[in-house]
Amino acid sequence: MKGAIDAQIAANDGLNLLYEHIDDIARVDEHFVDAFKDIRSNPPAEVEKLISYTVEKTISKIYEINQFLHVTPALRGELFAIYKETWRKFDPDRSLPIMRDHHRRLSEWVGKLYPPRFVEILRSSERIGKVINEQYSVLFQIKVLGLNIKEIAEPIIDIGCGPHGGLVRYLYNRGKNVYGIDRTIKSKDSRLKQADWLEFEFKRRHYGTIIANMSFSNHFVFHLQHQTESRDQYFNKFGEILESLSPGGMFVYAPAVPEIEARVDLHKYSFESTDINSGGTVTKIHRFAG
Repeated sequence: MKGAIDAQIAANDGLNLLYEHIDDIARVDEHFVDAFKDIRSNPPAEVEKLISYTVEKTISKIYEINQFLHVTPALRGELFAIYKETWRKFDPDRSLPIMRDHHRRLSEWVGKLYPPRFVEILRSSERIGKVINEQYSVLFQIKVLGLNIKEIAEPIIDIGCGPHGGLVRYLYNRGKNVYGIDRTIKSKDSRLKQADWLEFEFKRRHYGTIIANMSFSNHFVFHLQHQTESRDQYFNKFGEILESLSPGGMFVYAPAVPEIEARVDLHKYSFESTDINSGGTVTKIHRFAG
């Protein structure tokens, strides 16, 4: 059954849901239509699990297209409701008009994720490209961030560790107490947690080292530049991250975020920024001991 859902999502891979005529180009996979009777014959609880699976697959696709988008819990709930309503009224003999209506509703939902001026630009394009989301090698990250593996304070958390948590596994194999969070975890490693960093709770005075290479602050800069509704959430979460450092702890990240660094309480923290060869800046914020 999940294979049929995957096939339906793949049938529209690369199509721009914000396209003004999305209902004319969105496709309905025949395998999904054929399988739908079996899908809906499941007990209600199992059907809801399949809807949740569909929601997560859809959100994962959205993040693959644009890593800077943020699906809040409320928006996740709206997406679940859209799929639930479509599945409730789905009729294999009338699949095309029902799915056209579904894609129009998806288009309205996706529009809430983008700044308004982006939505207007994307209305005229049938297909959508992807924002580059490069996976850097472990050794490159260590070099760029200036990490001293022998002296790094524990416990360690890597924010935006990537789907396979390469740096987390590297540090763990060297005896470090380390964890990682990311929105798209694909590994079953218990030290990796699938989570949105804006929803993740950072424990106060807990971490010896917090790492965020081209993740948290990169997104922060994007939302500052485009004045999105998530901007204030990033300001608040940044403060929570600093408060989660144990005495003597360090938050190291790239790129720099001058707008927030100017607000750092210099009675509690010190910070240093270092230019790197790629043209960016690495920042280390240290919490004073005591």
